[in-house]
Amino acid sequence: LDIPENNPAALALVNQHKMVEVFGCACMYLGAPPEIAHERIFGVTTFELG
Repeated sequence: LDIPENNPAALALVNQHKMVEVFGCACMYLGAPPEIAHERIFGVTTFELG
């Protein structure tokens, strides 16, 4: 489960369940990042689809 670190509620959720980071992943954009509601994103379902 890859959670966005800019969502405090997602961080609180994984801390509440005592989850630990196993590996990190970076999200990169060409140009400006898309405008999305980060507070509504709690995890990435797949890395392969981009």
